[in-house]
Amino acid sequence: MNKTKKTTVTVISVLLILVLLVLLIFVGLYLYSEAVIFDHRDSSEVHSAISPSEGLSVKYPFFANPMALSGGDGRSYALALWNGGEKNIDVYEAVNAPIYIWVDYLYNRYLGRVNLDYSLERDEKTITVSMSGNVYEGEKSIPVNQEFVFNIENAGSDKLPAWVNEDEINEEFREFWGYVTNPSVNPMPDWYKEM
Repeated sequence: MNKTKKTTVTVISVLLILVLLVLLIFVGLYLYSEAVIFDHRDSSEVHSAISPSEGLSVKYPFFANPMALSGGDGRSYALALWNGGEKNIDVYEAVNAPIYIWVDYLYNRYLGRVNLDYSLERDEKTITVSMSGNVYEGEKSIPVNQEFVFNIENAGSDKLPAWVNEDEINEEFREFWGYVTNPSVNPMPDWYKEM
């Protein structure tokens, strides 16, 4: 084989190997993005017309696949062309929604006078989020705590995480949860009407 043919075969071989590597990386990223991975970041976003009270802060976890976590502190998923995780948004929302709606309930109920933080425990089967802080009525500080426990074992689009301790929520939040998740069936809570 002459030198020109050897060079041509070598160049074509290198190009084919590079194309194969790029394809493998793309497939690997896509498969990784489709995996249900409960990574999280801190969020402080609350959808409300009420301005936050000075000196107070709200912090809660927002869960998603690491490739779907956007860079901000809001509740949004970063979905890109190679990100196959769009089908898993309902999986993450089964965990994110109860926590967020509880934060939103407190924020609206106490007119933005809320100071919240959280701690988190997670393993392959369970996520436990312990929310704690204070709400304020006038000058009175009221401690608040709520634990959220979710069964995430084998979670996927065909098996959403289960909110294990939903029966432990207080009645006022239960009414707000019912209204927010199904307003055509559940009436607006009286305190919310008065805002």
